[in-house]
Order: sequence, then C-alpha cells, then structure tokens
Amino acid sequence: MTSETGQSRRLAAILRSTAEAIIAVDPAGRVTLVNPAAERLFSLQAAEAAGRSLAAINVTLGQWLARAQAEAAAEPLVFSLEIHSGHFYSATLSPVQADEAGAGGWVMVLQDSSQLRRAEEWKAEAIQSATHDLRNPINLMNGALNLLRDSLKNATPEQRECLAMLRSGLDRMGGLVEQVLNLEQVTGRTEPALAGVDLRRVAAQAADEQRLAAEEKGLSLSFSGPERAGRVLG
Repeated sequence: MTSETGQSRRLAAILRSTAEAIIAVDPAGRVTLVNPAAERLFSLQAAEAAGRSLAAINVTLGQWLARAQAEAAAEPLVFSLEIHSGHFYSATLSPVQADEAGAGGWVMVLQDSSQLRRAEEWKAEAIQSATHDLRNPINLMNGALNLLRDSLKNATPEQRECLAMLRSGLDRMGGLVEQVLNLEQVTGRTEPALAGVDLRRVAAQAADEQRLAAEEKGLSLSFSGPERAGRVLG
C-alpha cells in the first residue's frame, strides 16, 4: 500500500510539473483527469471538469475523440488545432488499455507548437523570397547567353563547348531553384513533382561539366557506360 501511495504521489507531481496539457477520459468520453496545465489552457478547474464530456471542454477535441471511438483506434492519433487565436497546439490522442478493474479510456496530450509554426511560416516566406530573387539573375544570364551565342556565328569548337557548359549550368541552377520550391511543398505536405531521371545522362552531364576544369590540371576526364543505365523516379 505504501509503495502504491508513493507511486501515486510521484505521478501527481509529474502531472503538476509538466508543461503539456493532459486530459484523461473514460471509455464513454467523460473527463476523469485534468492536470494544472490543462486547467490553465481551458480556463477551468479539475473539479468542475470531472464527469463532463470532452466535447463540452473543446469541440474539436470531442470530434477527434468521437473519431477514435468510432474507428476503435489502437494507435495514437496525432493532429494540430488552434485553441486560442494565434495559438496552435500539437495534440496526441492515445488509447488507455483497460486494467484489471476494467477501466480504460483515452488520454489527450497537448503541446504548444505556436513558435514552431511561426518559424515554419517564416522559413516558407524566406524560401519564396530567395527563390524569387534567384530567378531574376538567372533569367538575365539566360538572355545574355542567348545574345552571346547569336553573336558567335563562326564559333570554334572550344567556344561552342563553353557555351554548352554555360547553358547546362544555368539550366541546373534553374532546376535547383525549382527543387527548393518542391522541397518546401514536401514540408507543406503537398505532393512534389516527380519525373523519370536517366542515370546515364546525369553521370555524363557531370563529366561534361568538369571536363574543362580537369584539362586545366592536365587530366583527361571522360564518361563511358551502358546505353541503358537505368531510370529512377526523382
């Protein structure tokens, strides 16, 4: 009995000190436990919350609980919600296994994610601004390269190779800008744009781009490989 009392006290101390809001409900969805962080978050007292439905405390939480009950979810449900204007919380709704007395139910843990959300919004704005600023000089360089190509009517093989390398480099820079945007779409939970990639072409292009740099060091760089090295989705 003494051991159980000590464990109960330790559990109560943990619930009091944790920054996360915790609410426990029985299988019927009636509140059985509210820690101090949840009291502050929802502006209520644990005594007045006991026995109430979770939906009476917060409609969104009640809807998620109803979904978990309907699906008989065996794994935690993770979602986000806005409780106060501009304040967002990451929530985890987990089933509680029934004990020997048959008691079970669900436990809700809410963590303030407002700062993380604002940081993600700032990052998205920074990426949009940076990619926009990068596109302008790339477009200018593309125009200058086209003008230079048209002015060299009788270009030497070396000049044509340099022009091809410049074109390839600018195309890659433009592709990198698009990849950054696609990465932002991935973090924003939208589907990225995927296409078939020829691995042989990627390797050959890398060798071409470094050929002049190799020759300046007295090296000969070339690529050889099978006609069909394989394609990947990327």
